[in-house]
Amino acid sequence: MFNCKEVSKSAGEMDPVELKEDVLKNGNKNSYLILSIYYCDKKMDNDFLDISILMYEKYNYTNALSDIYNAYIYKYNPETHFNNGDKAELFKKKKKKEQEKALKYLEIGVKKGNYACIESLSEYYLSIGKSEESEKLLKIQTELIIEHRKKVNDSLTKIQDIKK
Repeated sequence: MFNCKEVSKSAGEMDPVELKEDVLKNGNKNSYLILSIYYCDKKMDNDFLDISILMYEKYNYTNALSDIYNAYIYKYNPETHFNNGDKAELFKKKKKKEQEKALKYLEIGVKKGNYACIESLSEYYLSIGKSEESEKLLKIQTELIIEHRKKVNDSLTKIQDIKK
């Protein structure tokens, strides 16, 4: 477990071995988040796919769903940066069985309203010529954004009412 001083370090200063250990032993969501940030900044390793699947399957951490997709891409393209803009193009070159596994997690994420999953699946659909499916996903994403803005505005109104 990390204290506040350790968490305030930049992701590049964190020890990925310690983070992985905390995630694997405790399912620590903060350590997982820092580990995923670390991989955005550094090169991903092969363990991240299994760690991401564990975080979703065992700890129901829905933010890991889009990381599973990214980790599948990395697994077959180890020189690819974690936030490569051509993920869909790289992904569609994967073996069909591997695509199906990763797409399953993206689809779960879409059902749970995960923005990153919606965006990744939409990009994938565009890359394979399924623009109608992509458009449907973008509409879902737009609805979620509108819903989120409404919640934020409601919260701001409550705060203003309390201040009066």
